[in-house]
Amino acid sequence: MLVTGGAGFIGSWLCDVLVGLGADVTDVDDLPTGRIKNIDHLTKNPLFKFVESDVCAFGSKEKFDFIWYGKFILARVLGFAVLVLFEGSFLVFSAVYARLGKAFR
Repeated sequence: MLVTGGAGFIGSWLCDVLVGLGADVTDVDDLPTGRIKNIDHLTKNPLFKFVESDVCAFGSKEKFDFIWYGKFILARVLGFAVLVLFEGSFLVFSAVYARLGKAFR
């Protein structure tokens, strides 16, 4: 999963939850408001990778099933792309957990 802004207040919480569920998480943050101390505990976890970069300059050959981006979330859920406002992210998070949770139980 790709998380942008994962060193921020909400983003770091999201990274914690996703890594806690056993997901591989790549966080891309250029740290304009985020803080390394918010994700410092995750940097030792093999499921977590931090990349200090502007998301527009980030290049990766890795494919991501889910992208958590700022106030919007773009997720591939059961083969469909879904774009939701952050306030609706619980629905997407529930779908992600339902799809991935079985592998982590």
